[in-house]
Amino acid sequence: MDTEFLPIGTIVKLVDVDKKVMITGYFDIEYEGEPVLYDYEGCGYPEGSLLNNNTISFNKGAIEEVIQVGYIDDDFYALNDTIKDENSEIDTLDD
Repeated sequence: MDTEFLPIGTIVKLVDVDKKVMITGYFDIEYEGEPVLYDYEGCGYPEGSLLNNNTISFNKGAIEEVIQVGYIDDDFYALNDTIKDENSEIDTLDD
């Protein structure tokens, strides 16, 4: 798969996290004093967002294993191109 980001619905195993996580969004911002931008937002699998505060923010580097890739179609590829471009702009601002 030649994409920068994994599709929504992808199930991953994160480093040092016992629970499987399903990707539910991109570019999550958490405010811990200063805002911190993460590549992904996810929720525990298999229960999803059934429980309050069951979300986790993480970066690509925290993914230890991709267990199941989410649905991919032309819409995903178009979105992936857009978020790759936006991510490049963000990286440029950080330099």
